[in-house]
Amino acid sequence: MRGKNSSGHGRINKHRKNPGGKGKSGGQHHHKIIFERYRETYFRKTGMRIYNLEKTLNSTFLLKFKDMLKINFFENLLFNSYTSVFLTLLNLSALRIKKVLGNGISDFKNALIIVNSVAKSVNKKAVQRSSVMLIIVKNIN
Repeated sequence: MRGKNSSGHGRINKHRKNPGGKGKSGGQHHHKIIFERYRETYFRKTGMRIYNLEKTLNSTFLLKFKDMLKINFFENLLFNSYTSVFLTLLNLSALRIKKVLGNGISDFKNALIIVNSVAKSVNKKAVQRSSVMLIIVKNIN
């Protein structure tokens, strides 16, 4: 109703467009309960400060079992005179790869792999697929 005071919402409680404020207003005042319930870390600092944080040191570099052949291992060929077989030496810890996951199938034959940690399914696949595959694990987690 044009020109009337009430506009359909009574004389006292007027109908306004944004009665609580726009957006995130009132987060520290009249909307504090809602912010604390759903976004509890919105208005405060959390966690410890770590100065000069190097994120690459804390992360684990993973390699899938099927991607083993993508690594250039031709310079790491060893000849075993006892079995008269060429062995491929893969020192993955020198390449900063810390864990081998058991995803996929690799056609590795006669390999010696040095890794920090290995998934459980890698050992099963290594025995099934290749004639000789030794996996040396540095740290068992």
